[in-house]
Amino acid sequence: MKTVIEIDKAKIYIKEFVKGDLTLTDHLYLLIQNKKHNISNVSPPSRKQHEKFCLNHPYRFWFLIYERKNLLGSVYFTYQNSIGINFIDITDRHNELIIRHLVENIDPMPAIPSEVQTKFFCNVSPKNTKLIKLLESLGAELSQVSFKFK
Repeated sequence: MKTVIEIDKAKIYIKEFVKGDLTLTDHLYLLIQNKKHNISNVSPPSRKQHEKFCLNHPYRFWFLIYERKNLLGSVYFTYQNSIGINFIDITDRHNELIIRHLVENIDPMPAIPSEVQTKFFCNVSPKNTKLIKLLESLGAELSQVSFKFK
């Protein structure tokens, strides 16, 4: 799937990353290497580990976002209705409309008690205040606080 949306006369390209297609892994690797706030990765994976993950990724949808040929970031949707957001510049003026477009055009998976929530949700590092601000601007509400054991 490749979608073009126009935001303030800028053409934004939303390109789906297809499982097994390694043509976009360099862009995804660049994003993960430059990510400042990690939840699941303590340290970035090696290129080989990353390619192996991309070949068999567990996501329902995984999109790379571009303005013209410039990579803006990636967004993925899981089968549990979680959304992962990774923009190079989280304060970019296009981000809110990109996320809004995706959430409005993808239906959540059906709810399953104790497994799948009824609506989309996003896990965010409490240190990632800019992403929290972006999510709040989209009308998202704080729904839980998670702790991990050392």
